[in-house]
Amino acid sequence: MRLRPELPESLLMRRNLLCTFAALSLLLLAPNSHAQSNSPSISSLVSSSRSPVVLLSGYKVQIIPGIDSSGGKIWKERGLTIEIELCCGFGNAAESVDKSQILWREEQTFNGQRVVCVYTRSKHLIVSFPKLITNFRAKIRNPNELTEMLLMVLTFEPQQGYVTAPGTIVPAGGPDDKS
Repeated sequence: MRLRPELPESLLMRRNLLCTFAALSLLLLAPNSHAQSNSPSISSLVSSSRSPVVLLSGYKVQIIPGIDSSGGKIWKERGLTIEIELCCGFGNAAESVDKSQILWREEQTFNGQRVVCVYTRSKHLIVSFPKLITNFRAKIRNPNELTEMLLMVLTFEPQQGYVTAPGTIVPAGGPDDKS
């Protein structure tokens, strides 16, 4: 049995609605290729002008390759910035949050991948794909940002990716570099 703090009914309904909507969008949008590999080739995916997530309007993505790990960001000007942690050096960020700091924690399996979502007292949302050793995290300022983050990161597809509009993929060191 898992204990969690009691939340007001309206907040529980909103959270459940958002999680349901995000899950449905993932099932409708994402191809069934999540379970193909444990080692995403994100750098080659982005260099081929494909995004590892479905980007909402106005968002850009940047992946910065590393030696044993990669990182990156998804962002919109004057909006939400989501940090991306990929591979070996990061582990499961959702599992490393101090339990006293967790407001809510939910787990679900999407297209064969276990996904762990943790929302903290400091208003950070962490979404981890443990088998893919991939984490997304952001400071959430309002319910719209929570919705936008879930709608994008739950479509994570590291093998095939998604076609994007011109200018939405920013090369490392490019003019819109946010690193």
